[in-house]
Amino acid sequence: MYEENIYIENSDYEFDNNIRQLASYLNIPVSIIRPYKEELTLYRYKKGQVIYHSTDQIKFVYFLVNGYVLHESSNITGENYLRLNKDESIFPMNRIFYEVPTSYEVCTALTDCKVITFPKDLLEYLCRKHTKIFENLFSKLNETIQFQIEYIMALRAKSAKERIQRILQILCLTIGDDYGEFYELKQIMTVQLMSNLSGLNRKTTGEIIKELKMEDIIYQDKRNWIIKK
Repeated sequence: MYEENIYIENSDYEFDNNIRQLASYLNIPVSIIRPYKEELTLYRYKKGQVIYHSTDQIKFVYFLVNGYVLHESSNITGENYLRLNKDESIFPMNRIFYEVPTSYEVCTALTDCKVITFPKDLLEYLCRKHTKIFENLFSKLNETIQFQIEYIMALRAKSAKERIQRILQILCLTIGDDYGEFYELKQIMTVQLMSNLSGLNRKTTGEIIKELKMEDIIYQDKRNWIIKK
């Protein structure tokens, strides 16, 4: 059981701002999370670094302050499941309230990023004490599950082109920036990543992406992909 600690003001302005981001994500006043500041740790990761891998019970929760990360889950049969997260998200969402791990999972930084970690026990304690946190996380968990369902359905599309188009749509809704007439996927998209996400070989994926570019559905600006609605 967590007891509230006496909050000692820290002069680290950046960290304080990141804690405000976390409070905003949880939909609570920052005053609720501040007493536990000593339980929180801010990390910086370079592109390609492993943020965590699970071989046993997850003891910490991760709040992505900025950047993009890739999660890869695998089971004992070797089947893989991929998903992406962008800034201001908590993970692993599927293990927050579940004690027994069901698969191996590794989380890797797709870009340079900042992450706040804190004990899962602390989050569970705050959820019991403040129902707004639980309600907010439950809503976000349901949203995550719905997108996972959509992703699984996309993998069963009748054609390879339809599969890629549907996965692109899911990516736009989950990690894209909405600009009205189009979405933008920044910094991370490559043919290889799309190949991994779609379960198609790189050659097929590249041919379909080229076709979508010719149809003016995709416009590529270096590593930024613009997707027409």
